[in-house]
Amino acid sequence: MKKVVLLFAFLILFSSQAFGQLIGRSVGTKITATIDQVLSISTNMPTISPVDVVNSSSAFLGEVTINSNYSGTWYVVISSRNRGQLRGQTPGNSDNYPYTFYFGDMRDIDLSSDAELAIRGRSPKTGLTYRIGIDFTRYSDLTTQVISDSYFDEIVLTVMIP
Repeated sequence: MKKVVLLFAFLILFSSQAFGQLIGRSVGTKITATIDQVLSISTNMPTISPVDVVNSSSAFLGEVTINSNYSGTWYVVISSRNRGQLRGQTPGNSDNYPYTFYFGDMRDIDLSSDAELAIRGRSPKTGLTYRIGIDFTRYSDLTTQVISDSYFDEIVLTVMIP
């Protein structure tokens, strides 16, 4: 009797039917994540930047930090309201005070029309920081006299992805 019970147990444990008859169901999921495009610009420039044209020949305006996760080429467009010149504010004053712009290591940027700077690749997580400012001729070194007045221009920096 012991032999029959052992034989029966052996057949149940090792028979292909016992293992082949397992019934199961499976479920699964596809995991996805979406990373939105990051493109931001910030600055520590003041709203108004006074420039000393009498005692200096350049003015640091501030820093601009740009953050982008775009892997292609993106652009910084620099626009000047007065086309790269400080213009007199008094009606009838047609004098201007020309300057060139600098953006990071790029100097002598002419703003007589919009300047478009191409930058390739994504930035570090902390962004890319650029020093910006203007270079100009010191007042005493000008070849032409300029009327006493307040002179101004407005500069706008825009980051764009094509």
